[in-house]
Amino acid sequence: MFEYLSFLRPPPEACPLGQPVTFVPQIANDLRTEICETEHDIYFTWQSDSGALHRGGFTKLTTWKPGSASYKPLSVALPTEARPGDTWRLCLAINSNPGSRSSRENPTRDHYYSLVLDFTQPEFGRLPFAVSSLPISVLVGENRETRATRSTPSKQSKSKSKPTEHSVAKQEKIERLYSLPSNWGTLRITEQTSFDLDKWGTLRIRKYGKSRACMENRLQFVEADDHPQGLGHKRHELIEAFRTRLRPANQDRTLQVIELGAGTGLVSLVLGALFAGYSRNVRNVDQEQEERAGPFVCAKILATDLSSAIELIDHNRLANSHLFDDRINAVEGSEESRRTCKIELHATELDWDNPVPGHVWDTDRMSGSQCPFDVIIMADVTYNTASFGALLDTLVGLLQGPSDSGSSPIVLLAYKCRDPAERTLWTDALARGISFVQVDTVKGVREPAVEIWLGGWERDVRSLWSGIRVDM
Repeated sequence: MFEYLSFLRPPPEACPLGQPVTFVPQIANDLRTEICETEHDIYFTWQSDSGALHRGGFTKLTTWKPGSASYKPLSVALPTEARPGDTWRLCLAINSNPGSRSSRENPTRDHYYSLVLDFTQPEFGRLPFAVSSLPISVLVGENRETRATRSTPSKQSKSKSKPTEHSVAKQEKIERLYSLPSNWGTLRITEQTSFDLDKWGTLRIRKYGKSRACMENRLQFVEADDHPQGLGHKRHELIEAFRTRLRPANQDRTLQVIELGAGTGLVSLVLGALFAGYSRNVRNVDQEQEERAGPFVCAKILATDLSSAIELIDHNRLANSHLFDDRINAVEGSEESRRTCKIELHATELDWDNPVPGHVWDTDRMSGSQCPFDVIIMADVTYNTASFGALLDTLVGLLQGPSDSGSSPIVLLAYKCRDPAERTLWTDALARGISFVQVDTVKGVREPAVEIWLGGWERDVRSLWSGIRVDM
């Protein structure tokens, strides 16, 4: 299980200069149903629209203590250099080691790394995740002349008057930053936080348990050692089959990936960024320091969810498109340059209660035939047992693929246990000829760990892992 810093009461969309920004922080699980039971020092800072942190660095805001006392409203002043028309983000983070020498000598640097979530760090997920507000607009404040000319209220009205807040709407979204490996860039992901359950329920429930697990999983499978620790030989064979499926075969072959229940689109975005980073990799040739571009990567990723989530996925796709757009790589000392990748990421509605529409499959321009998916990603989609039938119907349709496709996808499932009744998914899947094998777990702050499963048609899984059955 992972824990997240968030706003129980979010900051306003705008604040007049000279007035404080009021909000209520919270540390809880992804559903905000389980409150953090550990004390943590919460720090805050401001981030300008350029992305630079406030020159004053991070300042201690409060100490989180379980109980009602942690829910009192807190107020902080806008940065001293703020001017009307500016925008500033309010950032909250947990210091991983406030008493360390590095924190005392360079607190801004240490807290910045706490603000940007780094998936490559072994300690990832052991502390609550940092959070940033959306930009807060700075409004013109009240000057001395305005206050002096304001009529003085009578004693009677004074006694009855109560302080009122500036009438500005509260924010309904937050942001989190994620660092990609090998300095490939930073993802900025926007989440929806205020919504009715019918419209945004899938988005809220899936937004993080899945995203963290699948992303860490991507780093393991795409960048892993040849011998993952803690995995048996047969598990390793299945993982190798998955990694091979993700590797580009040739420039004429487009890798086809679909994600079910994409939520914010984080998993698909990370995969696209990793593909682009892989294509930019510089390798040594014949033990010499000759540099050349990595292999050409051509992939299409389809992030799907209910119609209510598509706008947010598109927003995050556009905000991070620079990480996986077409790349041109020039080899040092050469006048030649080459295109290194073609990564396309799209969002579309996919309702599990309806048959899989034909438009989800890409069409080959040369042959005119539809292309089957190579990989299906499902992350934290098992929270509602009533939806298992519809989910498996959709999965069967995707595994069958377009007619005469000749191949079937490999399925990656990141599972977060919330109720033992969810375990019926594997039995129901096997009854339809779909088999899953657990290949790894990802631990967070506390149990349960996120489970990583690979699967597909039972016949295909058995061909890679003969004689092995899954005991639930």
